Amino acid sequence: MPHHLKELSPNLIVSDVDRSRAFYRDVLGFSVAQTVPDAAPYVFAIVTSGDAQPGSSCPAGRVRLCPDERIIAACASWPR
Repeated sequence: MPHHLKELSPNLIVSDVDRSRAFYRDVLGFSVAQTVPDAAPYVFAIVTSGDAQPGSSCPAGRVRLCPDERIIAACASWPR
């Protein structure tokens, strides 16, 4: 059965969300639509250009939360 997609938003797993966000914004001309959290270190970002809306996120298990669930460390800032 064929699918008739109207929108597709891939999520790329990256080691450094801020670097990925900067590449899409500075090199490819995308606009930053959302980051999580609002300031670095980011664990997720969505950029947009026309109908394209790729996201970037940290690998699973690469995010640390404090007791009230605020993100305290992520991706590149967390030692491997």
